[in-house]
Amino acid sequence: MDTWLQPLAGAGDGVLAIDNNQRIIFWNEAAREILGYEAEAVLGQPYWQFFEVCSPQETLLSRPGCSLIRQALQGQSIPPFRLDARSQKGNHVLLEVSAITFSEKETTPEETVLVLYCRQLAAPMCPAGKLCLHLLGPLHVWRPDGSPVCGRNWQPMAVQTLLAILAVRRGDTMSEQELQFHLWPDNTPEERRQKFKSTLANLRLSLEPHVPPTQSAYVLQKHSGFYLTNTPCCWLDVEAFELGVCRARLETNLVEAISQYRQALRLYRGPLVIGLPETAVCLHQERVRLQQLYLEALEEVGLLFEKLGRCHDALWYYCLALNVDPDRVNARRLLYRLQQSDDDQQGRLVYSQWLVNALKSQLDAVVAPETSFVDDFEPGEFGYETA
Repeated sequence: MDTWLQPLAGAGDGVLAIDNNQRIIFWNEAAREILGYEAEAVLGQPYWQFFEVCSPQETLLSRPGCSLIRQALQGQSIPPFRLDARSQKGNHVLLEVSAITFSEKETTPEETVLVLYCRQLAAPMCPAGKLCLHLLGPLHVWRPDGSPVCGRNWQPMAVQTLLAILAVRRGDTMSEQELQFHLWPDNTPEERRQKFKSTLANLRLSLEPHVPPTQSAYVLQKHSGFYLTNTPCCWLDVEAFELGVCRARLETNLVEAISQYRQALRLYRGPLVIGLPETAVCLHQERVRLQQLYLEALEEVGLLFEKLGRCHDALWYYCLALNVDPDRVNARRLLYRLQQSDDDQQGRLVYSQWLVNALKSQLDAVVAPETSFVDDFEPGEFGYETA
């Protein structure tokens, strides 16, 4: 049956196929380059020896008879997920995976094959040898050995939310009752106490799988409260982002300041811990504050570009701010002032295009035919680059 898989041998993404016996029956060249294993070493081997699932779904690809295979055999669609694979050299490799099922004969489910398309994700922006917490955008955590935090203990949303709360209040001791209320505001005090004990244990086991929960080096207890360690062994992208913006604001050299702004802006992958429940008020407050700082930084780097006479770069950063918050008055003012320059025809086109998009998306208004020329403008036409 693997003859129809041969066209995938030269695919740019890593491709492997798993049969209903949970064994690898296909392994292309890109998969070898990503993980280091020759096809001869993995063909016929159980897939779960090489992978561990990292998605919040209840898919346990690292176990025999996992729900992923059951879904495939039942003809169900499988959403994209992340896998933590171990390379031949023993390194952890994080993969973004899309899964497709094929069946030679629909009446014979035993012929079903699960094909996984794997793309390696970039290494996290954090120093080696530290517990790294990426809170900006989706929550991702990396252990000091470079392995991503994932697995059954990590999957419950309450576990991830608990870590996020402790992280934004890093160093501050929070009482058990306060944490319980943030996590389960609608439950009774007794229900909260029962859930908190297992949630705390799961968090500690997720961060340090081989350490007893009571001996955690990261989630510490002080009297009846808990806190995330404030020592250098733990790195947070939130802190690095704020420190980067602060340093950029203090830098007097315009070129160096722009470089520092852009380095900080790269850390902002989206709103704080996007996707987690909105029950914790402290997370919402921090999300708003950090987005405000991000928007201010975009405007500030735009102003620096203006000082250097690079108006088109400034224009791009103002548009980025408006893309995040279309109602942001200061970004509108900066963009409008910039487009008034007589020698900036391209800037006027960008501003006009933004107005057209805003009218369409926010007011459902149709632009008059005599102004439709701005629709001919294509983003990136003038060589802009992102942060």
